[in-house]
Amino acid sequence: MENCRLIFGEADEMPALIIDKFNDYFVLQTMALGIDRWKPAIVNALNEIFQPKGIYERNDVPVRELEGLEQKKGFLSEPFDTNIIINENGLKFHVDIVGGQKTGYFLDQQDNRRAIQHNVKGADVLEAFCYTGTFSCHAGYYGANSVLGLDISEHAVNTARRNAELNGLQDICKFQAVNAFDQLKQWTREERKFDVVILDPPAFTKSRENIQKAITGYKEINLRGMKLLKPGASWLRPAAPTWWIPLCSSKRSIWPLKTPGRSSARLPSRHRRKTIPSSGISRTPPT
Repeated sequence: MENCRLIFGEADEMPALIIDKFNDYFVLQTMALGIDRWKPAIVNALNEIFQPKGIYERNDVPVRELEGLEQKKGFLSEPFDTNIIINENGLKFHVDIVGGQKTGYFLDQQDNRRAIQHNVKGADVLEAFCYTGTFSCHAGYYGANSVLGLDISEHAVNTARRNAELNGLQDICKFQAVNAFDQLKQWTREERKFDVVILDPPAFTKSRENIQKAITGYKEINLRGMKLLKPGASWLRPAAPTWWIPLCSSKRSIWPLKTPGRSSARLPSRHRRKTIPSSGISRTPPT
């Protein structure tokens, strides 16, 4: 595959190891001491098997400090231009390997981005927490009437606009640099409505200690999103909000908010390897 998550940690029986492939370039994370000691061997294996044009490490993650490792990022090969363009589902996207979130791009969501084609044709779509607009651009590509993406980061929104222009979607996909939490609340008061609302909020907690606060936060943002839906519209949440919240708790933070006949909700697979949403459009609350 041209672009893929080659190694996805525990899902591939290699805990704390992430390797993403972007064209002929690789980005890796070794987030625990045990796997970090294997980093030279991993780099050698990548060079031997793939002969890549470059390898970069994005180990600028706080979790490494729990095992006495420093945060760092840098080249594990000869330097190369880390601003690249990738192809995904018939679209092109800018990827900033050095400055982007995580490894530079959420490759683990590419199947979910393709899956929205069944929901967005002819629709007015809102994507909150859009980052660089990849779901928004897919919505435009799959026939949405209009798409509006929101993100608090001006840099991310500028990249989203560049991605729309790169694919000739600038007239369909618009982006605003705003606080999505506040904007959704304001639009609820104004009774603004959309055919499809896509929510992909950041993790509200990084530890077990704050799970209940995180669940409360997800309930609130989900409620705000669902209040913006037209009757019979679709509400999509493409990614599990945080690893620390069990799926049953994640579902229960949503189902009490549902209004019968109001909307359909798509939930993610609990295990996000390849992230094919196994649950489809769910209609029965968990027991």
